[in-house]
Amino acid sequence: MPITKREILDDEDMRITLSTGKVLILRYQDTMTRVLVVDEETGEQRGNFDFRVREEELGNRETAEVARLVHAFNEQYTRQGIGTEAVKWFLFQHCISPSALELPEHDGHRREDGSHLTGLGPAFIASLERKRAAGLLADDYDGI
Repeated sequence: MPITKREILDDEDMRITLSTGKVLILRYQDTMTRVLVVDEETGEQRGNFDFRVREEELGNRETAEVARLVHAFNEQYTRQGIGTEAVKWFLFQHCISPSALELPEHDGHRREDGSHLTGLGPAFIASLERKRAAGLLADDYDGI
């Protein structure tokens, strides 16, 4: 795994160190339901992961939040675990179970919310599906 270290800095930021020594910040933005990927050294944004959150009726007047990944952009750092970590950080920050995360389908159509898959998107979503099935998207931030 290319991420060698994770450190929670505050209520919004987590520092991740890659095996190359590069240090990035995952910055949760609650008002935007977004996680930014920021280069710690330069302060430049290197990617973002956007979500739409809605209430879903469960019955008996109960509701639960459901999140949908609608945009993921991180071309500079692919296949290094950063996208997965950004999704996990969002779920943790927003207190949403991985089972309540909707992922876009790869059928060539743009959804009403604007989500569609391009480039490495289908492989990223397939990877997230496998990790969710294996229980690897759950909160594991205790003790870091």
